[in-house]
Amino acid sequence: MTKRLTLGGGTLLALALLFIGLTVLCNYALRGWRLDLTQNHLYTTAPGTDRILRSIKEPINLYLFFSEKTAAQLPRLKTYGVRVREFLEELAARSNGTLHLHVIDPQPFSEDEDRASELGVRGAPVGPTGSQLYFGLAGTNSTDGHAAIAFFDPDKEEFLEYDVVKLIYQLANPKKPVVAWLSSLPMTEGYDPRSGQMREPWVIYTQAEQLFDVRPLDTSTTKIDPDVTVLVLVHPKNLAPATQFAIDQYALRGGHIVAFLDPIAESDQSGADPQNPMAAMAADKSSQLGTLLAAWGVQFNPRQVVADRGHALSVSMRQGDPPVQHLGILGLDKSTFAAGDVITAGLSNINVATAGYLEPAKDAHIKFEPLVQSSAQAEPLPVERFTMLFDPSSLRDGFKPTGKRYTIAARVTGGIRTAFPAGPPAGVTLPAGQTALKQSAKPFTLVAFADTDLLSDYLWVHEQNFFGQRIAQPYRSRARSSGWRLCDGSRTTASAPRSTSSSSNCVTRKRSSRLCSRSATTNPRSFSRPSRRRSSTGSSSRSCASARNCVPCAPGSTRTSRASAPCSRS
Repeated sequence: MTKRLTLGGGTLLALALLFIGLTVLCNYALRGWRLDLTQNHLYTTAPGTDRILRSIKEPINLYLFFSEKTAAQLPRLKTYGVRVREFLEELAARSNGTLHLHVIDPQPFSEDEDRASELGVRGAPVGPTGSQLYFGLAGTNSTDGHAAIAFFDPDKEEFLEYDVVKLIYQLANPKKPVVAWLSSLPMTEGYDPRSGQMREPWVIYTQAEQLFDVRPLDTSTTKIDPDVTVLVLVHPKNLAPATQFAIDQYALRGGHIVAFLDPIAESDQSGADPQNPMAAMAADKSSQLGTLLAAWGVQFNPRQVVADRGHALSVSMRQGDPPVQHLGILGLDKSTFAAGDVITAGLSNINVATAGYLEPAKDAHIKFEPLVQSSAQAEPLPVERFTMLFDPSSLRDGFKPTGKRYTIAARVTGGIRTAFPAGPPAGVTLPAGQTALKQSAKPFTLVAFADTDLLSDYLWVHEQNFFGQRIAQPYRSRARSSGWRLCDGSRTTASAPRSTSSSSNCVTRKRSSRLCSRSATTNPRSFSRPSRRRSSTGSSSRSCASARNCVPCAPGSTRTSRASAPCSRS
């Protein structure tokens, strides 16, 4: 009996030593390994994030300014503050020592508070005493460059990784790639002759300016600088021959082009006449790039629009009318995207309006890769069916799906020939010693979309005032936290994405017709088209001039049935 007890004690001692040895071995062998067991994989970063972290050459300092005591009054912000801090710590741990995180709780009238303001992090007054709440991120690099996220919006939690990594990328790559931007649409800030007021730039354009050195080009430009990394063409129309020749030569030099074409660009102001509103509706709003597209091996018919019953969204054209399926306004999801392609890998959905389609030209010696396609329940319809369209249900008359999937976006690569075989057009003189290229000197790359409206704010983003700041929030962000229904009780169709938070946003249409949020986790499948105006205070707001317009409320706000009434905090 004593021998058996001694043997048992020795076995336990051996097992204990073995356990300690395995623990030490695992701590050494698996150092740096992390396992994300959270329900929504909150600490799993995208492959692109890991590539950016590995590419950092110089140290970057990140300063998280978070007023912890003040945030305790707002449980949602306090919880999100923990989430942001842990995510930043995760990035720092993955950066191989190139990211240095500093967490600062700025006290009133302190040097830390001054430092936050200096770096671009702004405080927001909260509570009855108006205490300043700081919840932002600033970063600096070794060349004295700095960037900041002024305030973290909890409603944009799903875009946290994108926003933070974008800041890190800007600091790690202070020299921005040059993007030449040629657009026939009013995408930049300027005077709007129709409203008689200043217009805000499109959100997509301001986002591009943050990441790239954007150089606007006129439709009559005659030269594209050799340091241009990418040429963006948005609704090319009425381009001078010299401009087309400059684009042609840039492509033959191995240039990279992103083109947005459209059979009906709704933002096209052609034919605008305050004295004759019908003139603009009847004007030709199609893109015109036929000669160059033919040389690049691509066909685009500006007289046809893809109607797709499988992805049609519901819209309300007039006040009081129930939502009607519009075969020309499509909500495209992952089933329509090229699987595994780097361009579409990070996308969840895209909204397009009156889009066309692309095809490879016959006998073209290029590689044509579809990136976004319609469903098989689609048919091209003539643009005349969409001119002065007052009842979207009429598009179903005679609609017969062809069973074919139409390409709405594609990548084109390979060698091409010039669109000007007879030489430069009249009026173009080449520099001494330079000859016009007849074929590709380097492989050509084109990414083309048969829609420009997908860039318009109303199809993908809504703006709101968050603690005095103008925040652009993609619709998908709201879809993950709230479903949508019409306040008259009708439901919208949707899919169920993952959600990590909830919100109570509302979009008010004219008078009592409203598009409201509810707690279900669904995607928006019906919407109203917003138009912008400037309020008397100079801030951007939404106009309710027609039943199609909408007005966004700030988080936690409600609006009365009167469209002009201000949002009130609930």
